[in-house]
Amino acid sequence: MQKLFYLILLISCLSCHHSGRDADNISKKTSKHQQLLLKFKSISFDTLRVFSFPEKYGEFQGELLDSADVALFAQENYGYDAFGQDSAVFAIYKFPVDSNRIGLIVRTPSEFESSSIKFFILDKEKDKLLFNIELAEKWADAGDFMSKDAWIFKDSTHKLKTLLWVYEAHDNSVNDQKDTTVQQWDHLYLINLSGRNADTVSKDKALLKWQFKGKIEPYWGD
Repeated sequence: MQKLFYLILLISCLSCHHSGRDADNISKKTSKHQQLLLKFKSISFDTLRVFSFPEKYGEFQGELLDSADVALFAQENYGYDAFGQDSAVFAIYKFPVDSNRIGLIVRTPSEFESSSIKFFILDKEKDKLLFNIELAEKWADAGDFMSKDAWIFKDSTHKLKTLLWVYEAHDNSVNDQKDTTVQQWDHLYLINLSGRNADTVSKDKALLKWQFKGKIEPYWGD
């Protein structure tokens, strides 16, 4: 009976040791995005304005990513085709969305240069890049102009949201020199970034202008 007791005790000790070792191995598991995350600058904010000025990127200049970093976006079907194999991608900011997810702000190629600033979600548990949404862009071509700005913030329920403003214009003189008028349009979107996908909460321009008056006010037109 005494030998049986010691045998059971020995098996129990070996089992505990093995379980502890497995736990250590799990805790030390390296994320495939670990090196990528080091390229991003940590940031905290109440409201972050995201903009794209191709002539001067300022705080959204970012750090140039190498091909191995860019390939991680391709693995999740976010960008290798869109980015282009020879196009420059830049890591800008990272910040916690919640206890399990990290928000990443990335400057990516557009039609003319790397002027498209996008938002990605990194799920730490799944070690996977989730959805992306374009936050800012600016370009002009053949009389057409487009500008997109965003304001990221957390609402009273701690959900991450963005107010997205899109302004477009067309110079009619490009098609008719006698027509010096300029057509203008602008749109507002309130988007929830805390869900499994980027969900549009509202696109009621008048309501959103009233809701954010004195807090977030783009240079919108009427």
